[in-house]
Parts: sequence; C-alpha cells; structure tokens
Amino acid sequence: MKGKKSKNIAVLSDKSLKWLKIGIIIPSAIGSIPYGWDEKTQKVVFLPSYKRHIVWTIHNLFYCWYLGFVVVRWIQYTIKESASSPKAVGTFYIMTSYWILMAGQYSVSKFYGEHHIWINNFLDFLKDIQQHQKHSLSTLSDGYTTCRNFLILVIFVFIADVWSCWTLPDAPFYISSIMPNPKILSKLELFPFVCLHIWIWAHQWSTMFFHVNTLVPYLVGLKNSLNILRFRIAEGTEELEYEPPNSSQAEMQTKSFGKYFRQMEVLNVVSNKLWSTANAILEISMLLGIICACYGTVRLDAARATQQGMIVILLTGTVIVLWGIMGELFETSMDVLYSWKAMKQNRWFRRFFKSCKPIRVNIGQGLFFADRGIKLTLLEIITTNVSSLLLSTSGSKGSLN
Repeated sequence: MKGKKSKNIAVLSDKSLKWLKIGIIIPSAIGSIPYGWDEKTQKVVFLPSYKRHIVWTIHNLFYCWYLGFVVVRWIQYTIKESASSPKAVGTFYIMTSYWILMAGQYSVSKFYGEHHIWINNFLDFLKDIQQHQKHSLSTLSDGYTTCRNFLILVIFVFIADVWSCWTLPDAPFYISSIMPNPKILSKLELFPFVCLHIWIWAHQWSTMFFHVNTLVPYLVGLKNSLNILRFRIAEGTEELEYEPPNSSQAEMQTKSFGKYFRQMEVLNVVSNKLWSTANAILEISMLLGIICACYGTVRLDAARATQQGMIVILLTGTVIVLWGIMGELFETSMDVLYSWKAMKQNRWFRRFFKSCKPIRVNIGQGLFFADRGIKLTLLEIITTNVSSLLLSTSGSKGSLN
C-alpha cells in the first residue's frame, strides 16, 4: 500500500522467530519430529531419512505401550479401592498427563511431512507483508515471553518430577505405575527407572514444545498482521473513505487488503487442518491433568505434592495463555473486518466482504472454536471439578501402603 512514509516495525520480533526456531531444533535433536532447521535459508526442512523415521517410530511405540500399561494399573486401583482414592486419582493423573504427547504426535503422524510447508508459507507471508506494508504501530504483540516462560516452567517441573521419583514418596508417581511397591528397590536398582522416565519425559515435552513454539508465533504473527491492516491504521487508508468508490486509490487499497486477508485465510485453513484435532486432545488432557494435579497438591505427600503444584501452574498457565491467544485472533479479525465496512460502497470490495469470515482457531474438527470467553469457561470447568473431587474424598494424605 502506498502513502506517506512511516517507520517500519517488524510484524513479529526476532526473539519470537528465534523461539520458533528453537521449537524445531530441540524436538528434532531428540527425534520427536521429522523436521530440522536450515540455517542458510532460515526455513524448516523435512528430513525423510529411514534412520530418523525408525527412531521416531520406536519413541511412539514405546510411549503407547507404557500408556497402555498405566491405563491397566489405573483400572486395577479403581476396582480394588475407588475411583476417587489417592492411588486411582494419582495414576489417572499420570495417564492423562501422558495424553499431552498424543496430541502433538497425532498431528505429526497423520500429517507426516506437511508441517514444514505450513511454517515456511507463514514465514514467507511475514516477509511479504513486512516489505510492502509500512506501519508505525509500536504496540504489536509478541509471543516470545510465552515460549520462554513455558520452557522455564517445564525445566522446573522436570527437576521436581525426577526428585519425586528419586525420593520415592508415599504417593502415586511414575515408578509406582510400573511396580506396586517401588520402596523395595535400592538407589542403584532405581536408577534405570529414572533414566527411562527421563527418556519418556523428554519425548513428551519436546513434542509439546514443537506444538507451542510453532503455534504461538503463528497466532501472534497473524494477529499483528491484522492489526496493521486495520482500516484508518493501514498506510494509505487514513482518508480513504473520502475517496470516490471507484478511484484508483480505493481500488489499490481494497485489493491489497483482500490479498493479505486471503493469504491469512489460507494459512489458517492449513493450520486448522494440522492442529484442530490435536488442540481438542490437548485441551481435554490438560484439563484432566490440572484437576488431578490440584487434588494431588492437597492430598499427597510433600515431595509429590510440590511437583503436582508446579504441574498445576504449568498446565493452567499454558491453557489460559495459549487459548487466550487463540481467542484474541478471532476477536481481532472480526474487528478488522468490521473496520473495513466503510469501503463497502466499492462494488468489488462489497462482493469480497460478503465472502469473508473472521479467522478462528478450531478446537476439534467442527466442534467449536476459541473465542474471548474460552478462558473463563476453562477456569469454571477446573474450579467446579476440583471442588467436587476434593469434597468427594476424605483424609488429607495419599499413601501407597
């Protein structure tokens, strides 16, 4: 869009792009995804090697085997005691927390070798809009703090998780899902189980890291792009509503907006295809994990309760922040479209405007989408179910014995 000159500010900061890059490099090094980062082109590349595919397959087969084992252990505790007993709830937490990996790996496996196309097209879009749309907004959102804080919390949870395994608390935890009485093990005998736990944990959270660190920069980038395309803010549109509807300036500006909005719609169709079902799985597993972890924070012993409390902070923060960003994208796109109503007297733009719908992030295939009220809905679900679970149980501590 042409118009008076203004300062050009990056649509997405270098820090956010750096975290997107980290979200590719770390999972790739662990073998959780079949993608890598090309430093020369600054793009994501598909790595279709048989060796990498075998490592990725072994990761997921072992993970599915262990998850099935935990399900059996949870059923045993539920039948032997009750569904609300500390053992059953603690094991159910372990089971639901491992569903988090299934969310990301469902997308990776179903659309194997397609995610890099979506990410690279998004990066090309950012480069294009940055070169052709000058703007002076200084309040654009940035997603790097979300990605950074997520990694910091994951590291703290990892330390607390390994410590809770090493100290063998009287509460359901990773090793107790494998062995009924892990306290009979010496530290030397315990060491292989801790290493195994670290392997499972690394695959789980690297997959989650790939999900968060690609989705957050994408959502923030689209939101910022929409904000700089807002009518009367986009360069050249300050007095556009006073131009004749069929003037060359009006034609150029409306078609420029239409071009970028259509590109964002296409990107979002691909994003929903890749992540909508994974988003639904992730939301369900996180909500169940938060509810069970809140229970564990109150009912279980010190070492495990500390780890459970950190899990509550991690998962609740992730759900509220990530789903909040998803909802903001829908609200922003709706507001931006509404701002361009002033140009509906242009015949071409009127037809284009009728075909436009706000950009939204789907949660599940056709189930629902993220909007402004989703954070309050999630908090209500968590509060109601935690209260019900705590009120339905008696005693203050959980024990394996």
